[in-house]
Amino acid sequence: MDEAFRDGQLRTAGTEITRILPPVSRFNRESNHGDKKKRVIEALSRFFERFRGLALGDEESRD
Repeated sequence: MDEAFRDGQLRTAGTEITRILPPVSRFNRESNHGDKKKRVIEALSRFFERFRGLALGDEESRD
């Protein structure tokens, strides 16, 4: 999240999200890896949008 606030955007592509998910087999039909990843991205996006203004305000005060 530090990088997301610093960069001004939440990156959802690549391995950033999968590194925080618990290890599961992507080939097991019952693991629901895609659904879990989607829920985590949605939760992180809500958190980022909620607190993004605070991070921007903090950077403005440093200038």
